[in-house]
Amino acid sequence: MKVLERLELLPDWAKVRIQALEEANRRLSERLALAERLARHDDISGLPNHRAARSMLERSVRRHARAGKPFALFFIDGDNLKRYNDEGYEVGNRMITRLARAIVDGLRPTDYVARWLSGDEFVALLPEADVTSASVVAERLRLAVEDEFKGARIPVTISIGVAVYPQDGTTPGTLLDRAVVSNAAAKKAGKNRVAIAGA
Repeated sequence: MKVLERLELLPDWAKVRIQALEEANRRLSERLALAERLARHDDISGLPNHRAARSMLERSVRRHARAGKPFALFFIDGDNLKRYNDEGYEVGNRMITRLARAIVDGLRPTDYVARWLSGDEFVALLPEADVTSASVVAERLRLAVEDEFKGARIPVTISIGVAVYPQDGTTPGTLLDRAVVSNAAAKKAGKNRVAIAGA
């Protein structure tokens, strides 16, 4: 006897109970999906958050190691965004959202962008990008963001630190450290510039 036929033989109270359980399971699935999204996405920019980015970086290292191909990691820091936060978090959050959109728009659809730990930090992963192509893309992105905010009351630019697998590291932590150090060098050199690890 088929399952549907067996269900038809149940008393009405049992059918009602099964329907209630199905509805409870549906609501639970929706809540779990929402919790997963909140745990892995940034609620201001809508981008993946640092947890999701760390996971993606680990997967990228494994995938590119198997394929024997390079990839680039950008550590991106917004210049002057803190001055908008001084006017209020709502103003700052609007600018973070706008910057996030400009970064995504300035990269390829296959590139991965996430918001990092502090308000104006982002990371981007560029599959199969070597140091030459990563440098070109980083400079193009820097110019695109500069252009996006041209004419703003407080112009926003970005400083980008670039590290490339495997030459700058073969582990997620090493690559991230190299990109962060390169970003600090870009900031120290005057902001609104690209710094390449080891250059």
